[in-house]
Amino acid sequence: MREVAATVAALGLPDGMSAATARWQDLLAATGAEPGPADLAARLDRVLARL
Repeated sequence: MREVAATVAALGLPDGMSAATARWQDLLAATGAEPGPADLAARLDRVLARL
């Protein structure tokens, strides 16, 4: 997503949404939460518990 933000900025367009998405993805990755079972609710609970 950082590449998207850079491309959008290089085009002279506002890159706020793509830059914010990249920061959010970095934050989620930093939690270290393992995907675990395919149950979406359980996955979200693991991520939210680490934020």
